[in-house]
Amino acid sequence: MTNLGKDLKDCQALFYVLNQLDKSKCPLTHKDHADELTRAQECINNSRAIGVCEIVSAEDLRKGNSRVNTAYVAEIFNTNHGL
Repeated sequence: MTNLGKDLKDCQALFYVLNQLDKSKCPLTHKDHADELTRAQECINNSRAIGVCEIVSAEDLRKGNSRVNTAYVAEIFNTNHGL
């Protein structure tokens, strides 16, 4: 990963981060889902399961906006300090 915009829009890295925070609530089962929108929604569902506020939508993640994705990652780390 080199940035929080386009490198996060496929949600692959986010699935791994969430899984490291809580393996039981954030499985990797949808990490390779063919539909990007479904994959992004499952990523958001995982983050909600560990208490992260839903501040972005699946469509927001797919767009790859670095400011939006940075806010989402910050919310994940502000909510869960377990890494």
